[in-house]
Amino acid sequence: ADWNLVANMVHAVQRRWTEPDHGIWEIRGNPRHHVYSKVMGWLTVDRALRLASRFGREAEPGWADLREEIRADVLEHGWNEAARSYTAAYDGVDLDAATLHIGLTGLIDPTDPRFIATVKATEAELRSGATVYRYHHDDGLPGGEGGFHLCAAWLVEAYLLIGRRSDAEALFSQLIAAAGPTGLLSEEYD
Repeated sequence: ADWNLVANMVHAVQRRWTEPDHGIWEIRGNPRHHVYSKVMGWLTVDRALRLASRFGREAEPGWADLREEIRADVLEHGWNEAARSYTAAYDGVDLDAATLHIGLTGLIDPTDPRFIATVKATEAELRSGATVYRYHHDDGLPGGEGGFHLCAAWLVEAYLLIGRRSDAEALFSQLIAAAGPTGLLSEEYD
């Protein structure tokens, strides 16, 4: 039953990965080809192939090709030379902390200069002290928002992957300090 679920998830990716969407943050406005969504499609296929290999399941013909097709598409269309970063979506220069997943998932090697540049761009544009914002573009909603602890945790992991351990430890310490009396972190932080 578990393998059937995995196979059905890959089938869903096969059918829909080329469609634009509203992304992880469900941005109001026209659907776009969000990098994070494409990366998650790649991750689904990649992990299905790994599970098949590890547990003796039969991966369907074409899954490995699909994984490579998605990867190639993200690498070609997700990088924006003007922004010097992978961006929120294929058609813009706006940054999104979720694009850190291009390296966190293994779609791109963390030592790749484009991933390192994406980490640096995320840090420069979306980080303010211990706060890491999801994005800074108009999302169609009134008012501003705080940073997201989840995005800060992604940046901690990205720092580790690119060899910036002291930066990772410093940001992690700031995250811990922001925890409430129960030791829990809120989703959003200002």
